[in-house]
Amino acid sequence: MQVFDSSTTPINEIIAQAKASGIKALVGPLLKQNVDAIISNPAEVQGMDVLALNATPNARAINQVCYYGLSPEDEAESAANKMWKDGIRNPIVAMPQNDLGQRVGNAFNVRWQRLAGTDANIRYYNLPADITYFFQGAPQDTAGLYVVSSPDELAEIKGYLDTSNPNVRIYASSRSNAASNTAEYYAKK
Repeated sequence: MQVFDSSTTPINEIIAQAKASGIKALVGPLLKQNVDAIISNPAEVQGMDVLALNATPNARAINQVCYYGLSPEDEAESAANKMWKDGIRNPIVAMPQNDLGQRVGNAFNVRWQRLAGTDANIRYYNLPADITYFFQGAPQDTAGLYVVSSPDELAEIKGYLDTSNPNVRIYASSRSNAASNTAEYYAKK
């Protein structure tokens, strides 16, 4: 196995290096712009099996190319299922105040309606500090928060909640994951 870093090397160079090394299967790329680069020039990966770790609106059938991507909307539906399974019945759903937040919040709510028969408590934030206000006037049994944020925003949110609502379980999207996350960020059994 050989690892190539597409953040430092253009995807076309990575493909050329992989071919020169005799590699027949490529897992990646992850970034949508690199998946689009392969889609726009499929001859470049001819003779290789490619498992692209994302999908884009431009995705199309190309021999030996398979797309595997979990959309933020799919992830939100999975989070709703997980929270329901964990016994969370009145979650707060904190979404960034942007198009992504609207789409992901909608997806979570549609799934929550099917599970609970009621709307989820979806709130939109501009700053991580806004999230502490979401708990004011929330039902007493609010035990969970689903949040879409960057790793830095999650650290800030966690800091606020550790002080104001230490018993709230935080469920975060994969956008919050970072190599620097410590053990306290992982699921506790």
